[in-house]
Amino acid sequence: MGKRRRTDANNPLPSRISKFWNQRYTLFSKFDDGIQLNEELWYSVTPEEMAMYLAKFFRHIFPEAKTILDICSGGGGNTIQFARYFPNSKIFGIDNTQANIDCAIVNSAVYNVEDRITYLLRDWENYHLFINELKELIGPVDVAFCSPPWGGPSYLNQEVYDSENIKPLGLERLLESMFQLTENVVLFLPRNTNKTQLSAVTRKLKGPSAKCRVVEAYVNERPKGILCFWGKKFTSYQPKNDSTDEEGY
Repeated sequence: MGKRRRTDANNPLPSRISKFWNQRYTLFSKFDDGIQLNEELWYSVTPEEMAMYLAKFFRHIFPEAKTILDICSGGGGNTIQFARYFPNSKIFGIDNTQANIDCAIVNSAVYNVEDRITYLLRDWENYHLFINELKELIGPVDVAFCSPPWGGPSYLNQEVYDSENIKPLGLERLLESMFQLTENVVLFLPRNTNKTQLSAVTRKLKGPSAKCRVVEAYVNERPKGILCFWGKKFTSYQPKNDSTDEEGY
């Protein structure tokens, strides 16, 4: 029999985020083994199932990837899975909060990948101040991923989400900064993101024929957001089965 999981009788979270307690094993299957999350991370960590899917997809498209960068790495949800599925690659996580990095380091140890990840304290809003130093430090980047803060759970109150409201930079500046490192860029954005805006920014930065691949992400049959892919290998990839959850912009 598997390990017995704690009941929800003693939910320790503040009422404003208490609903996330019931999702703790969705966020980290090894939650009871010492996972640490601060209040912000409870509602911003990528669910483990989705993080695993993304890491496996990266490995399928870029099996020889040597360096993967996770910007806004938070509690390490995605970074950990990148390290698990790319055991011989360099994995870097960047976050602007030491408290988040401290949690990510602990969480990485829970999954026994702490020695495969380098976490860096940097504020991506000021990327122009350190991006040349970063290039020298990490070398060529095969894939850059970012799950930027969406402004908290209140984003769901908007019928259409303006992607220029994502932090630390709006969509255009964020993409512009990431394209300085690699053409292979992936963002995790709200499911109500303005897709017309997504298309316009893509063409502005990459040309009139440029495309962005959009995949709707579900966990336990519930929509969690959209995964947006840039780069020829991503946009030209043809899955074996047609999916109604994919669109091109």
